[in-house]
Amino acid sequence: MNLPPTNPVSDRLLLMPEMAVEMRSSVKTVRRRIQFGKLTAAFKEGGRWVIWRSALLAYLRAGGDHA
Repeated sequence: MNLPPTNPVSDRLLLMPEMAVEMRSSVKTVRRRIQFGKLTAAFKEGGRWVIWRSALLAYLRAGGDHA
C-alpha cells in the first residue's frame, strides 16, 4: 500500500534517474535493488518506477542494503 507522504509540501515523487542521483549510484543499480526487493517502497505509476523522496531517504538512513 502506497501511503501519501506525511508532509506533501516538502515531499515529491522521484523517477528512477532521480533515485540514482539521491543514492549516488547508477540507474542500473536502482533497478536491481527494486527487482531484488531491497527497495520495497518503490512502485509503478504509469509504467514508470517512482518512490516518495522521504521513503528513499528513510531507506538510505537505515543503511540501504546494509540494514
